[in-house]
Amino acid sequence: MTVTAPEPITVPLVEGSARGPMNSYALSIALCVSLLVGTSRAAAIQLTPTDTARVRSGLIAGVREGNTRAFKGIPYAAPPVDSLRWRPPRPAQPWSGVRQATTFSPSCMQPPTPVGSAWQNSSEDCLTLNVWTPASGGGERLPVMVLIPGGGFFGGGSAESLWECAALAARGVVVVSLNYRLGVFGFFAHPMLSQESPKRPTGNYGLMDQIAALQWVRDNVSTCGGDAANVTIFGESAGGSSVLYLMVAPAARGLFARAISQSGASIYAPLTHRTESRYGRPSAEQTSAALGGDIRVLRALPAAELLQRAATRWDVMYSESGNEYWPVVDGTALPDEPATLFDAGRFYRVPLIVGTNTDEATLFATFLEPLPLAKSPPDWKKYLARQSLGAESLVQSTYAVATAEEIVPAGIRWVNDWYFHGSARAVARAVS
Repeated sequence: MTVTAPEPITVPLVEGSARGPMNSYALSIALCVSLLVGTSRAAAIQLTPTDTARVRSGLIAGVREGNTRAFKGIPYAAPPVDSLRWRPPRPAQPWSGVRQATTFSPSCMQPPTPVGSAWQNSSEDCLTLNVWTPASGGGERLPVMVLIPGGGFFGGGSAESLWECAALAARGVVVVSLNYRLGVFGFFAHPMLSQESPKRPTGNYGLMDQIAALQWVRDNVSTCGGDAANVTIFGESAGGSSVLYLMVAPAARGLFARAISQSGASIYAPLTHRTESRYGRPSAEQTSAALGGDIRVLRALPAAELLQRAATRWDVMYSESGNEYWPVVDGTALPDEPATLFDAGRFYRVPLIVGTNTDEATLFATFLEPLPLAKSPPDWKKYLARQSLGAESLVQSTYAVATAEEIVPAGIRWVNDWYFHGSARAVARAVS
């Protein structure tokens, strides 16, 4: 059997404009998915051997799930380990014979959550995707929906049981879900990385992974009965944010035809810049100095040790330093602030559904309660002023409190409005 080597994964760097509480989190995701698949549940899953399919890297064999064929754990890029840590995704190596695509691969490296989750099985070797198709072969041309999982850009993955991908596929679409690098592995800028690749993006490896996965879909989904010209990307939370980041990422243009963003946060909030200090925050490269100055030493660290050193802030929504490991403005993958790009019309013009939930920030109340700013009304007032330069009086009066007991409810309303509702409305206005 002859296996054709895959074409290199390329991320063209083109600037210019284009016209054209975990229970709360689980409930939010479940509601989002139910909008797509309706109230029906998938039939009891029966796993049986099924047909093989040929993708560019080789032959894969999946399983039957209800009325769909499922292919899981398909590499769309090489494992980003050792010398490939903090580099753009490289092509997946072809294989000989038949690769069993019957089980999920581990999620990308991430910390255990303080409230428990199915995220715990994680690995640095994680750049895989999964495909569910109702098609019996490769002759159909069905719509494609690509799920980008959420999790704050530091957790989550495509193996989450919350995603009813087989049920959605049974309604007549090909569904793809993917993993992408998270936290310090996916969103890390460092001066030595910029020196290594002065003309290529650094710091947004997780977004580059998402683009590489979409390129895989473009090149391979027809094998599974999908129409590469009819791709909808959709996601919730960090997945919803990713959808909107991809709309302003030049390298993602042409890889999807529609977009759905649910509960995407901070799109109109300031992003950390790779090399510049803004908004009273250090640059992403300055922040990385806390982990060490030699990228060679950092690449040699075991993944678990690196994860421990780069501990995630669980109070991220109330952090004044920004999220240390989040998408950054690097000038190429993200040419500028998403808000600036949307307002200037520099986004990929595709049909968009954007929405939020009424009580998004209930999830984050647990992380606000221990903070000093939650103990003192004067401290809360000063905090709001620092977070709303130019609109201090309006924000302070809108979320004013008289007692310490009122701070957490006010904080929930403020995060709802600032991170979620305001961003969704601003994006909707910009694309209208």
